Amino acid sequence: MICLLPPVNILYLNWFLFGKRWPKKILYIAVWEVLMLGYEWITLLPAPWGYFHYGWWDFTISALVNPFLLLIVAGFYKWVVWLENKKTVPAEQQLQ
Repeated sequence: MICLLPPVNILYLNWFLFGKRWPKKILYIAVWEVLMLGYEWITLLPAPWGYFHYGWWDFTISALVNPFLLLIVAGFYKWVVWLENKKTVPAEQQLQ
């Protein structure tokens, strides 16, 4: 998880269509959904390929939840950028 998720999130956000209209964003998210489900399907294969085993989770649940998770990642990124760009009080004024 530590080696896979951060680079994939960086790639997803790096190519995300922030300035485009929603139909293009939906298509982009759908492509990532297919890639994520394909990876998940490969990990569910028997050994030596598969290493992932569901408990109560299901492949269908992943297909339904992943688009929302991708939107949350993009929204969180936009929020962090907004916080960084928000005007702050200069350090000199904070000391007074």
